[in-house]
Amino acid sequence: MNKITKSKKKISKKGKKVTKKVKKVTKKGKIKMKLKSVEEIKKLKDPIQYIKEYIKDIPLDERAEELYKIGKNVANVQIITQDYYSVVKESSKSNLKLGTQIMELAFDLPNCPHELYNILGVIYSYKKKLKEAINVFGKGVEQKPFHPKYTPMYITGIFYAAFPLGKQDIIDKYVDICLKNDKILNNPYSLSNVIYALNRKETKEASDIALKLTKDYWNKEDREIIPTLYVNMTDAYIVADKIDETLEEIITEAFDKIDKIHPVIFENIAWYYLKKDEIDNVIYYLKQAKRTGHPAFESIKTSKYFKKLWKNPDFLKLFK
Repeated sequence: MNKITKSKKKISKKGKKVTKKVKKVTKKGKIKMKLKSVEEIKKLKDPIQYIKEYIKDIPLDERAEELYKIGKNVANVQIITQDYYSVVKESSKSNLKLGTQIMELAFDLPNCPHELYNILGVIYSYKKKLKEAINVFGKGVEQKPFHPKYTPMYITGIFYAAFPLGKQDIIDKYVDICLKNDKILNNPYSLSNVIYALNRKETKEASDIALKLTKDYWNKEDREIIPTLYVNMTDAYIVADKIDETLEEIITEAFDKIDKIHPVIFENIAWYYLKKDEIDNVIYYLKQAKRTGHPAFESIKTSKYFKKLWKNPDFLKLFK
């Protein structure tokens, strides 16, 4: 039975009241610390040591959740999407460094919440700590069972971190994991990244897989298409250097949502018209790619997929 010693007041020799401090006792008889407020924690000389002491009285299977809540409150940031990427938005009340350090204490504890892996991975990515991001997102992927919301986000986070680092072994590892999991392939976010990773290999084997994934998903009745998936599905056809009815359908639907799609789609549409030998349309859509801020527009000038236009005056004018 829980015992709580109540405050007792006694009269001192001088007639003044003296109040004893309240001590909360756990079932095991250990004194349980009362958690300080966020502002009090921030002002401590060694807040991490304080949190480590506080968490000792929390049952082991509940510690990760408690650390996540404390760390999130201390960090006090917003995660928003900006230019197709997750961005950490801080304020004057934020303490991202300390909040991150607190959440890191939960990293290897049992029952670590998915929310922690997600927010910690996003923070690492935002701070360009890409190796740490891969590690924490990888831990999230290992969590069982598959989480329909978070697991695809972990996969996305891993690819976003691994490509800038040139970690092809990591990319290949998670592509293989995805290809063996229909639930991952049925999610538009993770599927988009798998197709992107396969396209970047530019091999026939990878290209064939990317095309199959594209066609299989496109033919699903309940498919959900996100902006980047339009880009990566059409890119699969560029790498394969072929067009067919499925691509025609994808392009047609993309036109209906053109204002909501990543600017790279204009490059892919231009390539589609190049295959049809409609040069005026090629130039027009490349201009749209440039106008809307295609992030790698200059690379199109020497792209092997536009080799047919390398000496075309109208094509070359686009890069002046």
